[in-house]
Amino acid sequence: MGRRSTAVVATILTFTMPGKESFLSGGTFCDVFCNTMSTEFSPEDYEEPLRSLSNLRISGDRGCLKCQILYRACVQLHPALEEDASFVLVRLEEHHTVVRVVLGDAEEDRRIVGNQEVHLHYLYKTSPPDWIILYPYRKPSAARRTGFKPVLSEWLNDCDKNHSACKRGNKTLPTRVVNVGEKSAEGYDPFLHISSGEVGQYAALSHCWGKTTFLKTTKSNVTQHQSRIPFTALPINFQHAVIVCRAIGIQYIWIDSLCIIQDDGPDWEIEASRMASIYQNASVVLFASNAADSQGGLWSKKWDKDAAHADGIEEFEYINHDGTRSQIIARKSPSHDTLIPGPYLEYEAPSPLSTRAWAFQEQLLPERSIFFTGKELLWKCQSGQKCECMQEDYEYDTINDLDKDFWERAHSEDAIERFGGWRSLLAIYSRKEITYDSDRLPAISGLAKYMQSRGAGTYLAGVWKEDLLESLIWLPRPVWPDVSEDNMVSTYRKRTSTYRAPTWSWISLETHQDGQAKPKCPGIQDWVENHWRLDVQHAKLIEATCEPIGVDPTGAIKSAYITLKTRCVESLVTWENRRAPIVCGTVKIHGVYWDIDLDVGRKLKILCALIGEGDGFAYLAIVLQPSKTAKGAFERVGLVQTVKGLAEQAEVDLFDDVPEITVKIV
Repeated sequence: MGRRSTAVVATILTFTMPGKESFLSGGTFCDVFCNTMSTEFSPEDYEEPLRSLSNLRISGDRGCLKCQILYRACVQLHPALEEDASFVLVRLEEHHTVVRVVLGDAEEDRRIVGNQEVHLHYLYKTSPPDWIILYPYRKPSAARRTGFKPVLSEWLNDCDKNHSACKRGNKTLPTRVVNVGEKSAEGYDPFLHISSGEVGQYAALSHCWGKTTFLKTTKSNVTQHQSRIPFTALPINFQHAVIVCRAIGIQYIWIDSLCIIQDDGPDWEIEASRMASIYQNASVVLFASNAADSQGGLWSKKWDKDAAHADGIEEFEYINHDGTRSQIIARKSPSHDTLIPGPYLEYEAPSPLSTRAWAFQEQLLPERSIFFTGKELLWKCQSGQKCECMQEDYEYDTINDLDKDFWERAHSEDAIERFGGWRSLLAIYSRKEITYDSDRLPAISGLAKYMQSRGAGTYLAGVWKEDLLESLIWLPRPVWPDVSEDNMVSTYRKRTSTYRAPTWSWISLETHQDGQAKPKCPGIQDWVENHWRLDVQHAKLIEATCEPIGVDPTGAIKSAYITLKTRCVESLVTWENRRAPIVCGTVKIHGVYWDIDLDVGRKLKILCALIGEGDGFAYLAIVLQPSKTAKGAFERVGLVQTVKGLAEQAEVDLFDDVPEITVKIV
């Protein structure tokens, strides 16, 4: 049998299985190895035995058709292993919805070699083989323009009929939606529909705008769009979204750039403030995951050209005892970890959309989502998730960790759990890319509104009044423009050039610096650490105010301040060595982490304000300097962590017998 010349063309092998006695008499290698693949065995039996790839070949040469299939699948998908077959171990494992043939190196204490795996399935809607427990595999359609329809229809129908947690009814339509027409509307142009409080079902689109110019609704064309939006004038992302909606029978779709008047500030504020309800109430949200801009499309021309996964695939036809034919699929280990668009996946070659700040809440809020990735379709709802190839068809207990964590903690009656979940979200959200820093608060306003609906309380510039002291204990990592071994030089963050948030909120810092290269090292890309727990709170919140710019109290803000009553000590800092301690009288305070570069060439008086203690720290304090804009107020410039057991006793006792004062922080 010749090897494939391309990953797209599959090799078909036909095996006729002999009688059971004849099969078992083919050699002793199968008495142990192949019997573990019997349909009579439970998944736990897949862990052993281990055999060399060369023994698998010998067993196949002696007549074991099972071993022939396994051996040929291994060497055709991983040709280089054939040369060292005697040193390659083979182990069958059952993992979730796939049987894996794991190839390991016999010379390295049976260490698994990289990504050298073969996944076994049988072709969806064909007969399963009678000699091994396999799970089905669906081939992603080559004709993506039409091939998505049966898959999406199957998922939607199953969810409608069987998922009580996802029951969909008619909802109030957003202010404006795009009317794509009925199923038979192909060839007709969509138009902008003013809903006037109507109810119905609609889809929504999550996509990257990118840097290319594309059609938007403005004051000058909104009236024209209500009559007609030429289909050919739409960017590819929007065209594909219209095609999908027509195919699955959804008449309306909400697309931000078409349904919000982009050059009308008040309209933008009002509609952006409704983002939570728009995505939550959508019957389904479509994600253009692999499109870096509006022209990328929900599916690509490359997909229409390539029928199979680039991962590699082999097909074997097997005739069972009863004469039925089984199509056995063998393929390389697919990279589902990079396909499932969990916000945690920052460093595993993320999709363009998963890196964007606006898409963060768009992924968390919907009840039903369809992701058009570079390789296949993915589905996620309140009851589980599915992928087109069927490998990731899990139940909800293993669904994306962040989604599950957010919903469970947001619904928790325990305030510690609820606010801890929010702070975890912020740590992840802070890594997301955004074009305009001024959008950093509006881009999570939908999540904030949902938290408020669950009783979170008063929202203040990205944090909660009821959790304010905990929310002051955050730490930014320094900027690493170049993380090569020869150049590990860091710089500090800067305040945003225009006011975006008070200094006690991490949102006051730039997410990136102009012209700065994106960090190259995964371990230091995140720029806001998780918050620490305060076992004891020493500071008291006296007052907190936050004034929004527009109508949305969870959106962009004009000003904010807090007033604390706590113990404070005056200190001096000389900005000659960023690692040098600050000095309070005769006491040196170590463990100082600066938010920004103070950029001073002289000694500067600062104030250390005690917040509390916990998580192994003798105390946690914020570093303040006099405000340059508000007389009598202070600005946060850093954080102090004094570790128990490491600091000098004088440093640990620094705040003892210090009287409380009131400080205003802007």
